[in-house]
Amino acid sequence: MASACGQENPEKSALIETMSKRSVVIIDDDGDIRSFLRVIINAGDYIVMGEGGSIAAAKSILSERVPHILLLDINLEGGSGLDVLEYLHKQYPDTKIIMISGDATSDNVKKALTQGAAGFIAKPFKHETVIQALDRV
Repeated sequence: MASACGQENPEKSALIETMSKRSVVIIDDDGDIRSFLRVIINAGDYIVMGEGGSIAAAKSILSERVPHILLLDINLEGGSGLDVLEYLHKQYPDTKIIMISGDATSDNVKKALTQGAAGFIAKPFKHETVIQALDRV
């Protein structure tokens, strides 16, 4: 009969692995984009801890848990991610915010970076682009 001593608890191992991953919240109005991002993020050294499609959802999720990284779309239900970026950057200074948008004009990129974004991902994007952006912050 095998002894329990020295054997790893699979649930504890999974918890430790999850705790060692950097947390990400996804805010994008397109459910398909959120699903695609979730698959990419959870397959790597990151874990999605929340997601939503509006500015209200972003504020609600962040009021409950603060992630390492926030992926924030520009065009959202309830307004522009650019309009709330500076507020979120000041409220959650330890959270790195990466903007995501199909509207990646030079003005939008410049405004995002000026207001505190740590990066910008243009849509459509590739798996590698997302991971590289996450790794850089």
